[in-house]
Amino acid sequence: MRFDIQPITRFTGIELADIQALEVTRWREMLTWDFSPSARLVAAAIDQRLLGGGVLLSAGRPVGYCYYVRDESRAAVGSFFYLADAVDPAAATSLINATLTELIHDRHILRIEAQLPVSDRDITLSAFQHLSFAAYPRLFMMRAVDASRDVAVEADAGHILRPWTPDDLDASAALLTEACQGEIDTAIHVQYSSRDGCREFLEDLLRHPGCGQFDPALSLAALNRATGSLCGFILGSRISHGNAHVPQIAVHPAVWGRGIGRALMRAFLAHTLTSGYTAASLNVTEANARAVTLYRDLGLREAHRFNAYVFQR
Repeated sequence: MRFDIQPITRFTGIELADIQALEVTRWREMLTWDFSPSARLVAAAIDQRLLGGGVLLSAGRPVGYCYYVRDESRAAVGSFFYLADAVDPAAATSLINATLTELIHDRHILRIEAQLPVSDRDITLSAFQHLSFAAYPRLFMMRAVDASRDVAVEADAGHILRPWTPDDLDASAALLTEACQGEIDTAIHVQYSSRDGCREFLEDLLRHPGCGQFDPALSLAALNRATGSLCGFILGSRISHGNAHVPQIAVHPAVWGRGIGRALMRAFLAHTLTSGYTAASLNVTEANARAVTLYRDLGLREAHRFNAYVFQR
């Protein structure tokens, strides 16, 4: 069977709707995640010619795509997906190789990032490593919420929990910057490297559905009882009917080991239950042993594995 690759800028969202529909189904089946809000944004971006990348064709029919977004010096691969019953592994590999090679040959792009949780893991790993990307294993962890154990508790006598609000954004960005210094996630996500980047990242969580629809009922701040200063926070989102998610949790390094992260997670799980959700999930980098241990201790279990990929020129 003959395959061809054409630039995604030659297509409309409607022309790629069959691929998107199957991708939405894959997200729901693999991660219990409603990807349709993000898919609608992608379709609009395709119509506006805002994405780079390629579309795989079989006898003129679109059967796969791999697209990216970029700024002046950084690109993020948003998706690599294809119709498995119409595409063989060699053709799928040629699609992702073409997109990555296009990015690497653009000397203005200094950094490329990708996290593709529902893509074929073997094909993506081979393609990214062949082009000298670093791979960082990540875990999608989840569990059902349970009224018998999901009860909120205070961190300790020196700290209190209260609802997180957008007024906490600046303090949260500053805290997140401190919490990420020297940590593995800074290597994966360049926005964690600066206060402005952290603020931009948090603003994206509030405004866009990429990590679920922000739910203020699940979002909490931990404060120093004496000074009122922020020492930790957790943001919650809705990823599908009945399923809540943690797109971000952070505790200031000065108070690590005092149970604040555990208290935030327990409060999140309790609020998840009272808000009508039936399950909770999060993503974590496997090398972050401290976090993985906490989540397992709270009953979350690995439901899916994928990699984050980074190329730094």
